[in-house]
Amino acid sequence: MGFLRKFLIWAMLIPALLLGALLAVPQFMGLQVCSVHSDDMPDYPSGALLYVRQEDPQNLGTGDVITYMVSQTQVQTHRITGVVTEEGNPSEIRFRTKGDAKAGEDPTLVYYRNVLGVPVLAIPMLGHAADFFATAAGMCAAVAVGIFWLLLVLMPLFTRKKKPAKGGKYLK
Repeated sequence: MGFLRKFLIWAMLIPALLLGALLAVPQFMGLQVCSVHSDDMPDYPSGALLYVRQEDPQNLGTGDVITYMVSQTQVQTHRITGVVTEEGNPSEIRFRTKGDAKAGEDPTLVYYRNVLGVPVLAIPMLGHAADFFATAAGMCAAVAVGIFWLLLVLMPLFTRKKKPAKGGKYLK
């Protein structure tokens, strides 16, 4: 029973630590973590975990790939096909974008304040796990696995057999 218990402890601990590190450590390095939800960009497949570095919009130009907010809850990653500035205010920048796998440009311009940055790394399939653990069901599953892991770790404390006192079974 000891081998199975130790195996289960490590089999649950290692993936949890790896996923936690992949989600948390990049944020300490100034990167933002997003999930890809479309196949508009072949380099960033749907379900990938995307790491985005903040970039000054003034430094972005045609051909750069950007990740930007489409709505309060949705981000998108597309390539810049054109930069549009306001006539009276050159600091008001908007970007014309297009997904590499799409036929035409996006119908709306991206306002510079909506740009999160440029993608620097994509890890396929991990975005699905990150999305799952962000839901209520995923959080419940994580808590349940954590409780199960804790019980496995603490089980020896409750199941130890008491050693007989010196002198054998029968002490007088």
